Amino acid sequence: MRTVLALVTTIFTACLVLCQSPLALAKADAPAIATVDMSALLALHPAMASYDPHNRTFRQTKPRQQFQQDKFRLAKERGQNIQKYREQIKSVESQMKAEQLRFNQEKTQMKGEFDKSLTNQPQATVKAHLEAYKIKENQLFNRNTGRMRSFQLKIEQLQDLIEKENTDMVSDRFTPPSETRQRFLAILAEIQQFTRLAAAARGINIVLDSSTSPFKTDIDDKPSSLPGGIDYSSVFAALPIAEITYKNDPASVQGHYNLKKDQAAMWYGYRSQILSPFKNDIANTSVVVGGIDLTKEVLTAILKNYRVDQNVQTILLSIIQVSR
Repeated sequence: MRTVLALVTTIFTACLVLCQSPLALAKADAPAIATVDMSALLALHPAMASYDPHNRTFRQTKPRQQFQQDKFRLAKERGQNIQKYREQIKSVESQMKAEQLRFNQEKTQMKGEFDKSLTNQPQATVKAHLEAYKIKENQLFNRNTGRMRSFQLKIEQLQDLIEKENTDMVSDRFTPPSETRQRFLAILAEIQQFTRLAAAARGINIVLDSSTSPFKTDIDDKPSSLPGGIDYSSVFAALPIAEITYKNDPASVQGHYNLKKDQAAMWYGYRSQILSPFKNDIANTSVVVGGIDLTKEVLTAILKNYRVDQNVQTILLSIIQVSR
């Protein structure tokens, strides 16, 4: 027994020494996960510069000829869809009329049979027949009501589809709802791709979202709560030709970029309202503490990929105060 206890004590001591060795401590300190602030990456992505948060849509950026071709094609497709839905509505309305006619006929027939059954019947029999008739009448009425409600629901669904087709018509200025969501999902996918590359470079397999933006909760996310002058595209706008002559004036240049910083800070500060229309697409995220925060690293890679001016890069990176 003492031998076994001595062996256990020796193994425990060896494990303790090993766990305290520099190599073990280094492995223990190595981050198993990394985090990114997804709300910051989404809000500050250069492609969001064409997003209009007041109208909750992107501004059209397609070449004029391509836009006209797409507009004609989509208008034709939507016209065909609307015609199909209208024909389906007519079909359902015909079924409703047939159901109502059948109901009236059954009701009339049942009433005639009931009246006929009362001929020369004693009072007790009449009472029993009346109770049975009311039960059948209620059953007939409930069946008809259920069918009519089902038909009406189908019509409302088709009318909603028609309304969606009309709402989704191509605008000369803004993207329709379907294209707006597609653009946002493309931005989200690009961020995820750059995140995978940044994580792979550090040998990290897991990256979680550490967003603290309140867009994940129920807040006042109405466009009316946004300031009128909010515009992310101004952050990326080049100096007007008339101002190029002031490039040799450090104070003017500094003032120009200070204005860009204020505009970027305003956009970032309202990211919850800006991103709220897309909260269903970014709802499945997790918040963790610790790990390596790759937010700046991913944003830097994206900005460089878009060849954003170095001064603007510095401004955008200074907006998000994340710990590295």
